[in-house]
Amino acid sequence: MREVTYLFAALWGGWLLFWLISARGNKRTVTRAIPLWRFIVLAAVLVGWLGWRRFPEYFEQRLLPPAAAWGYIGLVLTACGLGFTIWARRVLGTNWSAMPTIKKDHELIQRGPYRFVRHPIYTGLLLAVFGSCLPQGRVGSLFVVGMAAVLLTVKLKAEEALLVREFPDAYPQYRRRVKALVPFLY
Repeated sequence: MREVTYLFAALWGGWLLFWLISARGNKRTVTRAIPLWRFIVLAAVLVGWLGWRRFPEYFEQRLLPPAAAWGYIGLVLTACGLGFTIWARRVLGTNWSAMPTIKKDHELIQRGPYRFVRHPIYTGLLLAVFGSCLPQGRVGSLFVVGMAAVLLTVKLKAEEALLVREFPDAYPQYRRRVKALVPFLY
């Protein structure tokens, strides 16, 4: 099982390296979202961490029986999720930002993975986090996935408010046609 742990670390490490290198040379930021969403994220993480520290026996309860197969399934899901984020990041190009912003000469991207979901980077991250948590099979793992979903949804809402203001005609049409995170569902 140790080799699976190394493979997870290699996937996430390679992804992080790509993310850092590809962040260079982006367009200049024109508008930023109100930073309230960051405080919500920070508060949620703090509450979750405190809960985990206070009730570790609850978070350590098993939900899945231990099995090596969960590690391999998790690796595949993590690789697919991270691959999806990389595809989305490449298609987004110089419009990308770590924070919800509008860039100079911002474009509304609707090609590549943006044909399937409006926020494919978040979709890929959720799949990768789920895949990475799956081998643990514990309540805490489910909590981490749930927390990631809530936090990315908060960020998504801040981002969408900016996009509606920047593209008042095109973005609402895009939003009616393409789901936010899960194709055909949400």
